[in-house]
Amino acid sequence: MKTKERKNKKGISLIVLVITIIVIVILAVAVILTLANNNPIENANKAKFQNDLKAMEEEVNLYETDKYTEANITGGTYTPTTVEGENMVDMFPSTSNYEDKVKVENGKLVIIEDALSEKEKEWASEIGLTTGEEVASTPVIPTGFKYLEGTVDTGYVIVNETDGNEFVWVPVEDFSQFKRGSFESTELSSVYTEPLNYNGTIASQSEKDEYNAMYSSIEKYGGFYIGRYETSNNGSGEAQSKANQAPWVDIKWGNSMTDLNGGAVEKARAVYPDSTSKQEGEAVSTLIYGVQWDATVRWLRKTYNNPDIVIDSTEYGNYDIGSIINTGSDEEYKTSNIYDLCRKC
Repeated sequence: MKTKERKNKKGISLIVLVITIIVIVILAVAVILTLANNNPIENANKAKFQNDLKAMEEEVNLYETDKYTEANITGGTYTPTTVEGENMVDMFPSTSNYEDKVKVENGKLVIIEDALSEKEKEWASEIGLTTGEEVASTPVIPTGFKYLEGTVDTGYVIVNETDGNEFVWVPVEDFSQFKRGSFESTELSSVYTEPLNYNGTIASQSEKDEYNAMYSSIEKYGGFYIGRYETSNNGSGEAQSKANQAPWVDIKWGNSMTDLNGGAVEKARAVYPDSTSKQEGEAVSTLIYGVQWDATVRWLRKTYNNPDIVIDSTEYGNYDIGSIINTGSDEEYKTSNIYDLCRKC
């Protein structure tokens, strides 16, 4: 009996050993498959490549902004930079490891398509960087802001480096659709012209100047930035565009239709106020005009290929009657990187 017991014990030990080996093999395969799917090496290469491109793009943007500002101050002529190879590295040191893969064309960093792998092209495209012709519409980044995420098509997001406010670029591809008339036009009686020439209300000269400055800026740069989030109060009575904040509700337009102080118009202007000391490339904030709203809706309509969004966008935004939800509280309420935007006619 003792001999049999010893044999049984040896048999059990062998079975346990075999099972253990099988389990280890299965675990090893699972780990290998996980690593293969996640591909940490490729992810690391992608992150480095994209971060390097962003750093190069920022250096070029800052250089061009300074160059443009100097030309305005001195009365000189601004000519966008076009350079590549060793001369590019001398001007932009951040490109030192990429002189055969990127170049600066008309003041913009662009990729040299033939020099990049398919993966690198894909990674560059994800952050809005493509070949020369396509990248010409890359948004200008105002002084004091930096690129955060997204592309022109998916929502190009910038953030203010001081206050953390976030904005999304709305491209205006067909400028003729943006125009509703000018304040000097003879068609004012038949065309609803912003901001306040409506139902007998006449806009002040300062309002006309603000509108025309906005109009000229969009014509020049090919678009404008809109707050990424609903406006909230920073606790000091100042407007902001940030996530996870209580929306600022029950704020009036102004003291009246002709007196724009004391309300939303004044608060919007105060975020990045205009002044005679403002230089080219610095941001100026205003309350969104109707033509800008229309342009935003047209852009979203094109992005989603859904004509109904022009009339009713409640399915695309934070639309919940009876309760107030914090800004950016749900990814489902995001359209082209703009949160909580909705309209119902």
